[in-house]
Amino acid sequence: MNRFLPADRDDRWFLYWPACIVVLIALYNVLPGGYAEYIVSVASLGTIFAIGAIGLNVQFGFTGLLNFGQVMFLMVGAYTTAVLVLDLNWNVFAAMPVGAVAAALLGLAVGSFSIRLRGDYLAIVTIAVAEMLRIIIRNSGGFRIDSATGESEPVGLGGVVGLRGAGGGFDSTLRDLLPFLDDRNWRLFAFNAFIVTVMLFVTWTIKRAPWGRSARAIREDEVIAQALGKPTYARKLQSFGLGAFIGAFAGVSLAVQANFVEPGTWVPLITFRLWIAIILGGAGTVFGPVLGALVLQLLFSGVRFLPRIVDTPLFEWIPESAVAANRLGALEGLLLGLLIVILVLVRPEGILGRRDEVVLERG
Repeated sequence: MNRFLPADRDDRWFLYWPACIVVLIALYNVLPGGYAEYIVSVASLGTIFAIGAIGLNVQFGFTGLLNFGQVMFLMVGAYTTAVLVLDLNWNVFAAMPVGAVAAALLGLAVGSFSIRLRGDYLAIVTIAVAEMLRIIIRNSGGFRIDSATGESEPVGLGGVVGLRGAGGGFDSTLRDLLPFLDDRNWRLFAFNAFIVTVMLFVTWTIKRAPWGRSARAIREDEVIAQALGKPTYARKLQSFGLGAFIGAFAGVSLAVQANFVEPGTWVPLITFRLWIAIILGGAGTVFGPVLGALVLQLLFSGVRFLPRIVDTPLFEWIPESAVAANRLGALEGLLLGLLIVILVLVRPEGILGRRDEVVLERG
């Protein structure tokens, strides 16, 4: 079978990604009513996390940068888009790339002083900056009550209550652009899938380019790369900014589709979820982060069906209390931990990864 596939695994994303879409369409047509709609919504949310994972993969998988604050770029992209739409009446599709550019500029600013650090120290700095920024936004503004209408209005960035209306006509515009898709979930998936496709092509292109080869050289051994004349600082800074730009589209997409943005969404758990997606799919590969994000979202969403599975004769031996609604969150963590342990023991490089792609330092 492999002889019919491209020799380089990264070139196979041209086949893997359409195959995932074909599988989704097949499941939609096979599953009954509500389940069919649900699987599309799961895929739509999975593609959002896939975008964020692609950005983090540029930083870690390509260049070896331990960024534990990727969520701050999603947050900045989302808030910038919301402010442009709500306060300046920008078209939402014009505001989205500007939000990503703002995140990239933040990435360059944070990277300018943090990427000189290595390993754990870089991870500590990035997660600290991300939390500081989230707390600043949470305490920036609030809301006031309009005396005439009695309705609440956001002040500044909305503080803990957030900003409503961040979508700014996103749904109606998307409906006009995709009139052949009647279901909103399919339109959202099509939009996210388009962004994923563009970002896959971008990362595939840069990885094959001299820029990508020098970035991987830095990941393997920065001292040797510097001795060979590679601009290590510039490459790492570019990687940090590019990863922030790509990842920001995940936050932007989530904000405009939910039509709401608030600081409580952008917690460190989002970053760790992106890390798990990369580890699961394969760090340093082109399609690995997308596959990992989709599998992870399928796992999280599948846990919700455990109570119904227990009701079937095959699994009636499982006590219902074990899958009670208040324990589903714990079950998600349990299954996720089990999956990671199995993956580390059986295939530490991930589903699509190569073993040498997970090595940060040699010697």
